Amino acid sequence: MRKYYLFKNGIPSPYSAIAICGKKIIDASKSTKNQSKTCSLLRAGFSLVNRIIHLSVERGLLRRVEQPYTSLSIDEKSFRKGHHFVSVLSCPQTRTVINVSEGRTKQVAKKNNYQFINRKPAAIVETVSMDMGRTYIHAVKDTLPGSHICFDKFHLVKYLNEAVGEVRRREVKKEETFIIPNDALDF
Repeated sequence: MRKYYLFKNGIPSPYSAIAICGKKIIDASKSTKNQSKTCSLLRAGFSLVNRIIHLSVERGLLRRVEQPYTSLSIDEKSFRKGHHFVSVLSCPQTRTVINVSEGRTKQVAKKNNYQFINRKPAAIVETVSMDMGRTYIHAVKDTLPGSHICFDKFHLVKYLNEAVGEVRRREVKKEETFIIPNDALDF
C-alpha cells in the first residue's frame, strides 16, 4: 500500500484529494452545524470528518495573528443533550475564540483567564462582557482586576422581560375580572 504525503508544514497541497475533500467537509459542516449530519450527507466516516475539522482548526490557529485584546467576552455554551457546558473566552472586536474549556465553574473560568494572561502577559483588557453569573464575575475580579465588567444586552433584556412578565401575572391574579365598557368595543 502506498502512502502519499500531501502535506507540507501541516498544510495540504491545494489540488490534492484531501484538500478538495476537506473543503467539501468544512462547507457541509458549516451548513449542517453537526458532524453526524455531515457524515450522513457526504457518506463519510465520522473519524474522517472529525480529523478534517481538527486539522482545519490547527491550521487556522497557526495562521492566526495575535492582536492586542482590549475587550473580552465570557459565556457558556451547552452541547450534547443534558447539562454539559463549555466556557468560551472570546474577543468580540476581532470575532475570534481565544479559549474553550469544559465546564462553567469559577475554576474553569479562572483557568481560561490565566491561560490567556500567560499567552499575552502585556494584555490590557479594559472590559469583559458576560452574563450575570456569579462564577464569571468572581473569576474576572480575581484574574483581571483592572478590567470593567459589562453585562451583555441579551441577558439584560431576558431578565427585564421576565420581570415584566412576573408583574403582569401578579396584576392579572389581583384583578380576576376585567370589565370592559360597551362603548370601548365600538370601532
